[in-house]
Amino acid sequence: MIMSILRSKKITKRILLVLLVLIIPAFVLWGAGSLTSKSKSVGQIGRSNISDRDLAESRQGIQAQLLFSYYGDFGTLNKLLQNRAFLNSMAWERLILLNSAKKAKIKVTDAMIMQFISQHPLFVRAGIFDPQAYSYILRNTLGVDPHRFEELTRENMQTYLFRQEITKDITVSDTEVLEAYNKDHDKITFSYLLVPKTLFLEKTAISEKDAEKFYENNKTSFLDPAKTVIEYMELSYNDASEKKDIKKKIDTFYSKLQENSQNFSAIAEENGFLYKKTNPFSSTDIIPGVNFLKLFRDAAKTLDNIGNISLPVFSPGDKGTVYILRKSDYMPEQQRSFETAKNDIFDLIKDDNASALAKTKAQELYKKISYEEVSFENAAQELQLEIIKTPPVTSKDYIDTLGSAANLVMNARKVKPGDFLAPVTIKPGTIIVRVETITPDASEFAAQKDALSKSLLQTKQSRASQEWFKNNNANANLLQDLNKL
Repeated sequence: MIMSILRSKKITKRILLVLLVLIIPAFVLWGAGSLTSKSKSVGQIGRSNISDRDLAESRQGIQAQLLFSYYGDFGTLNKLLQNRAFLNSMAWERLILLNSAKKAKIKVTDAMIMQFISQHPLFVRAGIFDPQAYSYILRNTLGVDPHRFEELTRENMQTYLFRQEITKDITVSDTEVLEAYNKDHDKITFSYLLVPKTLFLEKTAISEKDAEKFYENNKTSFLDPAKTVIEYMELSYNDASEKKDIKKKIDTFYSKLQENSQNFSAIAEENGFLYKKTNPFSSTDIIPGVNFLKLFRDAAKTLDNIGNISLPVFSPGDKGTVYILRKSDYMPEQQRSFETAKNDIFDLIKDDNASALAKTKAQELYKKISYEEVSFENAAQELQLEIIKTPPVTSKDYIDTLGSAANLVMNARKVKPGDFLAPVTIKPGTIIVRVETITPDASEFAAQKDALSKSLLQTKQSRASQEWFKNNNANANLLQDLNKL
């Protein structure tokens, strides 16, 4: 029954237009019509003065371009359209490109515009261009008439063709593709000797005077962070129905809660919520018993003053917990005294000094090994340390103790097996690394070649565009803060 109704051409079109209202964000107010009649200068591009109205019209072009690009991903589209600074920045760049495109006499014919618009999925129904949908979207979403929209599209196509002109000579060779593939897929084994800083912790003498000097030079490192105390009510639910009922219940008492926040605990208990209170916590502390910490912390950050009440915070999904927060107390950031920080200072200096000594020792051994004054194995024996061999790793892997293998793999590919890499300082100390084997793995190259080639080309084209903007920004003088327009 329902499907037969939906198949009705008349009903389908009506539903379509309703859906367009619901899912396509209306950003008419972001267009040129939102400006006052009095215009001000935003900057100059070449010899042309750019007014705020010019920028607003260019912003309309960016909005149209985003609509074309993200018409199937309305979540992303919404986020982009809400970012005023982003839109202004894109609009300014568009004006720079458009100015150069017109100087280069980039032409876009009416036929090219009509072909593009008539074939875009946004305006096509059942494989055919739909004039009614086209007119509706322009009027209710973009707030422009067809003539203005087609001119915006012409300008967008001009900038697109000019970008293509900038990057038309950029290519990617098979050698570059293979090199990029090997960076991620070569399997490399290492042997490494860790010279640990623990060997030198007791060899550093620190005076009270040294500690005081360190404290004075690094006072900002010894701050007790700001802390907040939150009292909150919570209630769990097991399914969507219970969650819906809780929302209705909150609606009945939320206004009262805001007006009588001092009675927070009593109102919580009256309505069947559990009442709890946190210990003072900073932005990085764990809060025991809170199920979804990030959302809880984010809600706490919205509370500017003591006594403020948060909006209800529901955990994701149909089963979970709802919290309502009240800011109960706040302790601002405080400077620790030297006496309270002294033990930490001594530990920090000892650790820094031990790390420096470990680095010096590793560099001495590396030089001896490089000049073949001592073997790698004998250097390890001298310190009664063990040489550790890694399994084969790629740039995407992690090595126990050492962490990410990316930098080691990158440097290993510059040498040959048997060579040593320069000492690297890590948290536990300094390591001396020998490259043992480099094994290419081309098993997936054929399957990944086309995608990798496309990715490399896009990267090179993007860099070329960035370089073009860098070189042409001298012809553009921005006078206003785009974040404030």
